Amino acid sequence: MLEINLALLDPVPGNLITTSTLDWAGISLAKKTMDLRACKPLKNVLTLYPHQPLPTLAVHAPLFSLYPEHTKIDEDVIAGCHSGAQFQYYDANEVHFKRDSFITFARIVKFLQGCGTQFKPFPELSVADMPDLRVSTNALEPALLSVYQAENEAYHEKTTRSCHSATGVYINTKSSADFFNVHHQRLAGISEDKSRVRVTIEENHDPVSQLKRTMLHYPKTWQMIKWSLLSIGVASLIFFTGGLGIIPVLTGVIAKLGVLSIVASAPIVGGVLASLWYGGIKPLSQWAINRFFYPKFDIRHIEPVEEVITGSPQRLMANLGVPHRREHTLLEREKRAEPYQHPSIFATPASILAEEDEKLNSIGNSMSYL
Repeated sequence: MLEINLALLDPVPGNLITTSTLDWAGISLAKKTMDLRACKPLKNVLTLYPHQPLPTLAVHAPLFSLYPEHTKIDEDVIAGCHSGAQFQYYDANEVHFKRDSFITFARIVKFLQGCGTQFKPFPELSVADMPDLRVSTNALEPALLSVYQAENEAYHEKTTRSCHSATGVYINTKSSADFFNVHHQRLAGISEDKSRVRVTIEENHDPVSQLKRTMLHYPKTWQMIKWSLLSIGVASLIFFTGGLGIIPVLTGVIAKLGVLSIVASAPIVGGVLASLWYGGIKPLSQWAINRFFYPKFDIRHIEPVEEVITGSPQRLMANLGVPHRREHTLLEREKRAEPYQHPSIFATPASILAEEDEKLNSIGNSMSYL
């Protein structure tokens, strides 16, 4: 089964927060990538968010996505700004970092190593303003702990950084605290306590954020309320402008019910609106916007594949140069082997292979070595 391990550094979709908040059609890139719960292969996710905010006009609000329930998620705030957290340069067989970029480097390297990535030997590493720091690429945690401590002792203004999210969160920076972030706290061997951490991810409690969480937790109820209000609103507009009288089916109903005909006609109006929206307006709008703003954006659907590999023993023995008659003998004896049922020559008991003559034994030894 395909497994995806995802390391993200300050994912920025390039949309204004107001745009993604009002984008109920899911047209903006922030909205398109906010819900990843359908991506079942996601196994581990590390997302690092620099704590320093940029001006609103920079359109650099980061994105908090939703992930599948089985995904192991590590979302944490780190030091610096969007570009500063990536800054490094190579000179004279040495990689030079700032404190914030070293934090990024160490976190991502440890995550990728935990997922099985093997790196070539790193050159010498150094961190600006910390000349006495000795960095061992085989054990980054001690150096990272020292960098965290130095970063926590540095001056940082009390700030907040707004974010794109389906749950209404923001990044909060305190003027001082015992630890810089949650990871610093864990490295120090202290149980997680956000009240003692300087940079944290917090929930907003404004009306918009409350509405976002309600929409997330009760999606069907939200859809019913949304389309009911929209249907009644459009039906009211049509009624008070005399438009309902034009519809032959509703002429008699309007005469008998008067204003109540708004409620009676709302389901019909809602059905027409939903058909127009999902059947034409939304797909055409998405196609036009994607073609113009996101020409390379695409949603890839990964279907589960169950492919049965056949003929593997034949291919193996052909590569080893087993004569055809010996191949036939081995395959027949493999079928008789009990209780092994795996279609591979390596599943055949050694006692069966031992019955072969010296030539076959030599080939069998070669296969055992492989």
